[in-house]
Amino acid sequence: MQFKRAVKTKSLVAERATWESRCGRYRVMQSHIPLAYGVYKGGVHQGYRDTFYALHLAGRWDIISIHRKRQPAERACDAHQTEHS
Repeated sequence: MQFKRAVKTKSLVAERATWESRCGRYRVMQSHIPLAYGVYKGGVHQGYRDTFYALHLAGRWDIISIHRKRQPAERACDAHQTEHS
């Protein structure tokens, strides 16, 4: 499955990047929260780790799975597509 270029959005709380599949039924969304309750390491605020969500459009965006890296989330979308086609 091929994904389009990332669309980046930024709010007061989070920064997001969203990759949508060419067919438009799957998405991988990265959520980055830099200014949240996180770990202090050596006096430096670390924030939360990036989280990648594999999403499927079924009337609304349903979460297929949650990952720490982008490629496993893309593979989850591929696996979901082969299971349900």
